[in-house]
Amino acid sequence: MTIEEGLVAYVFAQSAITALIGTRIMPAPLRQDCVLPAISYQLISVRDDALHDGPQGLPDARIQLDCWADTYAGAKVLAAAVKTAVHAYRGTMGTVSVQRAKVENVVDGFEPNTGRQRVIMDVLLMYQE
Repeated sequence: MTIEEGLVAYVFAQSAITALIGTRIMPAPLRQDCVLPAISYQLISVRDDALHDGPQGLPDARIQLDCWADTYAGAKVLAAAVKTAVHAYRGTMGTVSVQRAKVENVVDGFEPNTGRQRVIMDVLLMYQE
């Protein structure tokens, strides 16, 4: 299981989030016909520091989660639920062992062509391969 699949599995296990989005979490870009609220995600980078004797085996993945809604308030409520579930988490996400999860960056966004609101979150996950 990839780290992205693990994060998605973990999000689906959080009733506070699924109460808002149901099953509407998908790889970016968000489909134009998608009912909101929803979450889209994409892997931004994976970094694995090397020690003197090789890779440390605990890569850091940066995954962008976009929390979408029809209103600004709706996007903020969804983002707050995601942050509560993910920030400072340590444990299993799907079958991936996560040593540290951190919401590092949060930015508001607006899509002028569609009128959709979103909150963009960068989540850093240190995990065991």
